[in-house]
Amino acid sequence: MGLTLRDGPWYAMLAVDDAAKRFYRQFGDALAQVRKVRKVTQEALADTIGLSRTSITNIEKGRQPVQLHVVVKLADVLGVRIDQLLPQSESAVGAVGERLQQLEPKQREWVERVIGARSSRRE
Repeated sequence: MGLTLRDGPWYAMLAVDDAAKRFYRQFGDALAQVRKVRKVTQEALADTIGLSRTSITNIEKGRQPVQLHVVVKLADVLGVRIDQLLPQSESAVGAVGERLQQLEPKQREWVERVIGARSSRRE
C-alpha cells in the first residue's frame, strides 16, 4: 500500500483548527514582545537555539507550531518562565476570578495585592 498525502507530517498543519491558530498567534505575539523587550534580534535568537531567522519570524507570526523542547529553549534564552510565553486560558482566568469572588473582601484584596506585586516584579 502506497503513501497518501495524509501520511506527511505537514498534513497535521493543514487541519489546524481556529483555536490552535489563535493559540500559536498569541504565543508568537508573546515571544516577539519578550524578545523585543530583551533587545534580542530574531537572528541572534535563531542562532542561539539552532533555528533559522525565518523560523523565528514564522513562529512570531503564528504560522509555525513550536515543539515543546523549543519552547523550553526560547524561555531559557530569553530569561522568562515558560508560562510567560503561553497564552492564558480563558477558562483558567475565569476559574481564578470565580475563586477570588468567593473570598472575603480582605482576603481578596490581599491576593490581588500579592498578584499585582509579583507581576510588576517580572516586568
